Amino acid sequence: MPGIGNEAALKADAQAALGEGETVLAAGVFSLQDLLAPTVAGQMAGGIVGDAVGGSAGGVAGLVVGGIAAREAAAEAKGVTVRLVLAVTESTLHLLRWGDGDASTREVMCFDRASSTVDVKHFGLSRIVTIDDPVSGAHVTLHASVSPVSAQSGPDKDVLAAITRDR
Repeated sequence: MPGIGNEAALKADAQAALGEGETVLAAGVFSLQDLLAPTVAGQMAGGIVGDAVGGSAGGVAGLVVGGIAAREAAAEAKGVTVRLVLAVTESTLHLLRWGDGDASTREVMCFDRASSTVDVKHFGLSRIVTIDDPVSGAHVTLHASVSPVSAQSGPDKDVLAAITRDR
């Protein structure tokens, strides 16, 4: 699995998953925006249970564990991994599961750049990216980080630049 902030490794990983038919121009680590609500709910439940069992320290531990468990369960229910790779080629945007799985099963969604629209909204040090393809009906809303302290921000910024150019 490539390093989360290593764009060269992310591009190479995406290229291996896609094969040699298209050249990966940029690749970054994104997550489904839909995972935010389950994460918060898991944090609240975990914090309450942890506090009841172990006091303040238990509450903090429960908050962390509950959020992680809920986010992973929500991602699995949607058929994805918590982290996703958005790979940009000249003609296509490929959303891939993070990890070393079989290349044939890693692609979650694919968008034709010619028919798709990309909308990027600023939300503090995050970017909310909505991709719609009216031809295929494909739609996804992703979360990207542009925080200077986030390892994934460099590759994410490169992907954001690539998907918004000429728009």
